[in-house]
Amino acid sequence: MASSFKKARKGAAQAVSAIALREFEQNRWGEIIINLSTNALNEVHEYKMSALETLRYICEEVNELNETQVNSILHALVSNLAPTVDNEEVRLLAITGLESCIRFCRHNFGKEAERHLLIDNVVLNCMADNDQVRNKAVQCLLEILRYFYDNIDPTCFHKMGTVTLDIIKKDNAEDLIILAIEFWCSLCDEEILRLKKDDIRSPCKNIIPAASGLLMTTLLESLKRISLEYENDGGIPVAAACCINLIAQILKDNIINPVLAYITANIGSTDWQSRNAALLSFVAITKGPSKERMQELVKQALHTLTIALKDTKPQIRETAAWGFSKIANDYSDLFNNNLIKVLIESLQDKPRISNQICIALFNVYGHLNDVPYFDELLVALWKNGFRDDAFSDNVNLALSSFSALTKLINHATNSTPMLKDLFKGIIDQLEAINKKTFKISGKVQQYQCYLCSSLQVLIGKLADEIAQPLAEQIMEIITMSFKLHGIVYEEGLSVLTELILTKGKCFLPYMDMLSPYLLHGLQAKDDVSLCKAAINSIIDLSRLLEQEIAKYLHVFLPLLLNLLRESEAERSTKILALSAIGDLAITTKDSFEPYLKDTLDMLASASSIALQPPNDDDPDLQEYIEELCECLIESYAEILYSSDSLLLQEYLADIFKFVAVLSSNTNKLKLSLTRSICGLIGDLAKKYKGRIKNYLSALNVDEMIKVLRSSTEPEYAKLASWVASTVSNALNDTFY
Repeated sequence: MASSFKKARKGAAQAVSAIALREFEQNRWGEIIINLSTNALNEVHEYKMSALETLRYICEEVNELNETQVNSILHALVSNLAPTVDNEEVRLLAITGLESCIRFCRHNFGKEAERHLLIDNVVLNCMADNDQVRNKAVQCLLEILRYFYDNIDPTCFHKMGTVTLDIIKKDNAEDLIILAIEFWCSLCDEEILRLKKDDIRSPCKNIIPAASGLLMTTLLESLKRISLEYENDGGIPVAAACCINLIAQILKDNIINPVLAYITANIGSTDWQSRNAALLSFVAITKGPSKERMQELVKQALHTLTIALKDTKPQIRETAAWGFSKIANDYSDLFNNNLIKVLIESLQDKPRISNQICIALFNVYGHLNDVPYFDELLVALWKNGFRDDAFSDNVNLALSSFSALTKLINHATNSTPMLKDLFKGIIDQLEAINKKTFKISGKVQQYQCYLCSSLQVLIGKLADEIAQPLAEQIMEIITMSFKLHGIVYEEGLSVLTELILTKGKCFLPYMDMLSPYLLHGLQAKDDVSLCKAAINSIIDLSRLLEQEIAKYLHVFLPLLLNLLRESEAERSTKILALSAIGDLAITTKDSFEPYLKDTLDMLASASSIALQPPNDDDPDLQEYIEELCECLIESYAEILYSSDSLLLQEYLADIFKFVAVLSSNTNKLKLSLTRSICGLIGDLAKKYKGRIKNYLSALNVDEMIKVLRSSTEPEYAKLASWVASTVSNALNDTFY
């Protein structure tokens, strides 16, 4: 670690941190932190550098550090950030280490003096001469904001805000300016979330409204700072526009007047950067203010944006196209036939501009019932997807073109000659890929997916016109592509499923051809989309084929149960697998019996996980637990409905324990979950009658029934009456 060679020190630092990580898991070698922190203060350059680098690696990898360890690390890092430290390499390592350490500093940010010391040092390094040091310092501010919004007082916010605004106004390093804008974007995101939650435990401090005057002035002026690299996703102007968009969601209508004043001052300028900035500022506020205030303004702006689409400067045309893509979502009713015609013409523009036009068309057809220029659009988007420059300028024009094409097909009211021509064109292109005569080399897998996405929708539209031989041809083309390229892809799998769903049970013989690919999808743990596509296919097929799918239970069910056991399986995948198991149980009935015990064991295990105490610090986990609870209740209900096995009685205690804990506080339950619980209780009471008196009497069924009856939904009141009657009959059953 004391080597004069930088690579040797780096390797040693990584080795020590890896060993420390293992040792910490056994509560050993805690003294290494103290030793490294001491070495970080050593006058010997090599000792200092290797110690700082090792501390950084440890902070990146460990999940937990105690307060003493954190204090020791902070002392070492902050000491090397002081103005007296003139070695930029040392300061860069120290500020990089601090970025990794911040997440452990809750106690320090809870103390005013320590909080101010840390923020002062970070702010100071935001003004360093070295670009890398400044960059890392701003990233530290982002980490502080991410973890300690509640702890940061107005003085600290003022310091953080002042230094980032100065960077945006005065710095010349584009990456750093964008990072400083990202600081304000993150602050907006935090306050938007808090305003939405409206929770007194995590109040919004309204920093954005308080800073909006200077912040908006700075960002509006930044809209004119055109990037030297046009391909760099718009650079500073687009970053500033995105931040203004977030501010608009907080300020609402209050943002309109200052932006309109800015537009008035710049839209008629002979300087193209000023005109572009005016357009950007308007596009940035299309989401946030009320639709009532914006409707007329958008209507007026459409004329200006249409003219801008013909501007000689590609940057202005791209901004106009971006404007249409944003406006199309909320103001699709303003897109008349003439405007659609202009958008079709602009599809031929540069890839970045055409890409935004495709997004605009995708968005607008998500809301319109009547599609003008349908045939013309279909042809234009199809050609656009195969342009020679479809993958240039850092955009994927092929993807956006086919996405808009698929959306357009989806809105076709009936079969047309053009749709049939498109169907044939897709089949021809897929065959060309299999025969290796496809004209665009290097992008075969992408085009397979895009073509299949459109084909899946077309199959649904042309269902009555797809004869059995054609369906068999499609099946052969897709399965051949799986074999030739050695992969199963989600879109191809969806096409095969759509074929079977469309052709119905007469396509049952082809299940043997499909099942190996579904099996592959279920085993694709690293490809969440493919795995979920396979599960969705099984759900659809079980509902179509009903008892006929029983012969494939031995193929699908063990893998679905295994997905539930896998600790590394993605959460939404587990929910979907649980739904599939319930569907298979209800459609295959007695054939499900050999798998009943394993399934009930898995449901009991999942129920115990679902009853874990809530974690307010992890909203995603909370959402998953709520979804899991509802899915478990539905799975129990489906198994109860489909099976008369005596084995079920052995699990009644587990089921009622789960229901009892869930329903212990009806005020906190979602109405949909209350409905599901009541439905399950009613099913249990109907099936087992007086045998479950003790279980039923321990539940607060009356409270849940009261909640259902208070709903405005008639079906809820009907369910409440049925459950009340069924439970009452069970409790009064004198036979047991």
